[in-house]
Amino acid sequence: MTFDTVRVGIIGTGRISDLHASEYLANRHARIVALCDNAIANAEGRAKAWGVNEARITDDYRQVLADPDVDLVEILLPHHLHLEVALAAIAAGKAVSLQKPMTLDLAQADTLVAAAETSGRPFKVFENFIFYPPVMKAKALIAEGAIGEPVTIRLKSNPGASKTAWKVPASAEAWRQDKSQAGGGPLVFDDGGHQFALAWHFLGNPDTVHAFISRSVAPSASSSMPRPWCRSAFRATRWAISRSSTRPSSRSSPATMHRTTGWRSPGPRASSGSIAGMAGSAIRRRWRSIATAP
Repeated sequence: MTFDTVRVGIIGTGRISDLHASEYLANRHARIVALCDNAIANAEGRAKAWGVNEARITDDYRQVLADPDVDLVEILLPHHLHLEVALAAIAAGKAVSLQKPMTLDLAQADTLVAAAETSGRPFKVFENFIFYPPVMKAKALIAEGAIGEPVTIRLKSNPGASKTAWKVPASAEAWRQDKSQAGGGPLVFDDGGHQFALAWHFLGNPDTVHAFISRSVAPSASSSMPRPWCRSAFRATRWAISRSSTRPSSRSSPATMHRTTGWRSPGPRASSGSIAGMAGSAIRRRWRSIATAP
C-alpha cells in the first residue's frame, strides 16, 4: 500500500486530536480530508482551527468509512468504542491508526488483532513515547552495551494541576473515570499505557506480573481541600531478558519494571525514570535528558 499523499479521516475530534493533527498538517505527504465527532461543533471548530475548511464534516463515522477519498482513519475515541469502529474501518479497507489502549480487554484485543492480520492494510496502535528523543537515546546506549544487560526499569509519573497545564474538558475527564468506557483507571489505561510501553520497549513482554493500587481517588477540581495522594505500583518479572532473542537468560535473577504514580498539587505534571543494567544505569529525568552512570 503506497500513496504519494495519504488522505486522512479523523474520527473523534476531542482534545487529543490537536496533537495528532499537527503532524499530519506538517507532513507534505498527508492531507486531512474528513472529520467526525458526535458533537459536530467540535469537528467544525477543529476544521477551522487547523485550516482544513474543505474537509468533510460528519457526526457518523460510517460516512467517513464509506468515503473513497479517505485512505487512512485516525481513531481517537473513548476506549469502549475502539473495537466497534476499528473493526468497521478494517472491513471498509482503510488503513487504521488507533489510539491506545487498543481495547477494553484481552478478548477484544485478540478479535481486533485477528481482523487486522487478514486485512492486508496497515494497522497500528498509536504509541508516541518510544519515539521521544531521550528514550531513543537510551535505547541506543543500551544497544551499544553502555549499561550491560538491563535488569530493572523504574518509571514514575505525577499528574498535577497548574495555570499552564494542558486543558482537558470535564467531559473527557468524566468518561476516563467510568470503567465501562475507559476499561480501568486513568493511571493505568491512560498515561499508564505509555509507561508500560516504555518498559516493554526496553525489557520485552513480562512472564509474570504483580501489582497493587494503594489509593485511587481522583482529585476534585472544585474542592478546596488538598488533593488526595494516589499511588500505584506495578512489578513485572521477566526471566527471559535477552534483548536480541527470546532464549532464557543464563542468570537466575529476573528483570523487573517498577511503575509508581501519584497526584501533585499544586504543580505541573512530572515524570522521571531510570534503567539499570549489570554495568551501570541510564537515567531519564522529566523527559528532557539522558545520562549514563557506572
